Amino acid sequence: MNTTKITKKQSSGFTLFLTKAKNMPLTSKALFRDDEKLIYTRRLQIIYMILSGYSYPAIEKKLGCSRNTISQVKKTLSAKRVDNKKLLSELSTLFKKF
Repeated sequence: MNTTKITKKQSSGFTLFLTKAKNMPLTSKALFRDDEKLIYTRRLQIIYMILSGYSYPAIEKKLGCSRNTISQVKKTLSAKRVDNKKLLSELSTLFKKF
């Protein structure tokens, strides 16, 4: 997987997100290696773009990930049955900061 398109600033945004999360009192520094933070940040970016209505080709081009990766993330997202509107709002807030 190509993770070079995720910036350190975006990774820091994910760290901030985890630090502020009510159900995760430990910082992401204690929980995740840097490469893991990049993977999770990429997943959040894919989810954000899916929920924002981007097409697979647009996501592939913007993030440099495969159609298969996007499909797997979308399948996982659908299985979790989360409030997509609320999730999109939270991710919009997160990514606007960075």
